[in-house]
Amino acid sequence: MNNKKILILLLILAISLIGPRLLTTEATINNNDPLISLSYLNQVIDALKEALNLKNQQQDDSISTISTQLSELSSVSGNVLEVLELYADSTLLNNAGKTIVSEGQSKVLVGTRIIADAGTEIILRYSNGSTTAIASYLGGLSDVTGGYDIQHGKDIPANHLLIIPRSDGRGVTITNNSIFMIRGSYKVE
Repeated sequence: MNNKKILILLLILAISLIGPRLLTTEATINNNDPLISLSYLNQVIDALKEALNLKNQQQDDSISTISTQLSELSSVSGNVLEVLELYADSTLLNNAGKTIVSEGQSKVLVGTRIIADAGTEIILRYSNGSTTAIASYLGGLSDVTGGYDIQHGKDIPANHLLIIPRSDGRGVTITNNSIFMIRGSYKVE
């Protein structure tokens, strides 16, 4: 029993002598960083802020320049596409003897006529002037939206569904640039 007490006492003594030394060693290992003053730290942060603000300003200037160039390019490309589309339409009409039979959305030239077959559906989507109906002696164009018959020479309302009841020369005369949606067969003359 005496040996046990001595052993416990030695163990406690060893821990009390070695323990604080281990803690101080750990503390000195982690504190090897040099101290810096607050004024130096503020100086470095201010320099970084200034550099960041300069880069942000350069990026904003670049974005502004690119946006301006994109808007200019967009307006120019829209005009070029319009001219190309009109040229392609006129070339197609001249080469095809002014006859086209198709379906879908059509842009036709001023002074042309759309002559549709029976069952063809026509919707005038846009016109910067008047477009008039071409009727036959048997009647006009059936305006399903308005619920009436459009007679020869009368203006066609925009966004109204027109149905051609017979293949007897009925259609539309275009006096200004217009955009139509057409389902069915037709000729452009």
